[in-house]
Amino acid sequence: MYWYTTAHLPKNSLATPGVRGDRRLALGLAAMAVEANDPRTKQQQIADDLITAIASGTLRPGDALPSARALMKQYSVSNQTVQNAFKALKAQNLIDGRPGRGTFVHADVDPAALGTGTMGKSSEFIEIMSRLGRVEDEVRGLKHRLLQIENERQDEQAGEGDS
Repeated sequence: MYWYTTAHLPKNSLATPGVRGDRRLALGLAAMAVEANDPRTKQQQIADDLITAIASGTLRPGDALPSARALMKQYSVSNQTVQNAFKALKAQNLIDGRPGRGTFVHADVDPAALGTGTMGKSSEFIEIMSRLGRVEDEVRGLKHRLLQIENERQDEQAGEGDS
């Protein structure tokens, strides 16, 4: 762990001077983890957890989000997964990044309008998106297998031409 300083953060940030580690996780985000049997992607689970923290008031407009590194450690995911979650939240104007300072809850966010988790989506929508993700994985696998078959066929034809 490192000593976290807040000289560069706004007053309403969740970080506290002299507190070891990233205190923002200790204020309601510490219990969050990626669930393996959840139909949502890891990045969607992280985004939904952050939306829930914003909707519940744990993270308020203008507050700094936990660092990407802290979220990587908390959720045991890669930096790319965290960045994809941030990208999804930025696309909805819920957060904004400030180079050299961090990522913050957008000042114009109305927590009451957010609802909680799954970005207001129904369980049916979540199931459909989960199925879509599985179909995409299957298509990638089929594409890979097709390339293998085509390569094998080309090798066979090249072998026949040598005879």
